[in-house]
Formats: sequence, structure tokens, C-alpha cells
Amino acid sequence: MAVLDPAPRMASITALVETKLLRLDRETLYELMDERVEVAQGIIRVLSHHLRNRVQDINELRTELETSRS
Repeated sequence: MAVLDPAPRMASITALVETKLLRLDRETLYELMDERVEVAQGIIRVLSHHLRNRVQDINELRTELETSRS
């Protein structure tokens, strides 16, 4: 997320097995998205999926809260 948004990181991760990582800076990622539209589409698809899930979570919590108040 930090590569797309300049806000502070939201998460950290620890590998349980030996892992190789690829690090992309913002400029390189944007160039890749310009050159390969499927990369940009994939990122949009994943972000949309996560956003949809969070909205669903919020709606479920709202329903639970309203039910508990009645």
C-alpha cells in the first residue's frame, strides 16, 4: 500500500521460510502500470475486492450494533 499512498505503512510481515523479495519504488511501479495495463488492472481489482470486503464488514457491524441497541 505504501507504494501507492504516501501515508505511513499499515502492516508489517515476517517470513516463516526463506523468501526472495522484489522491491519496487513508486516511480518504477507507475512506469510498469503505464507499460502493462494488466498490472494496473490487477492492482485495481485487488484493491476493489478489499474495499468491498471492508464495506461489507462495516455494514455487518452496523447491523449488529443496531440490533444490540433494540
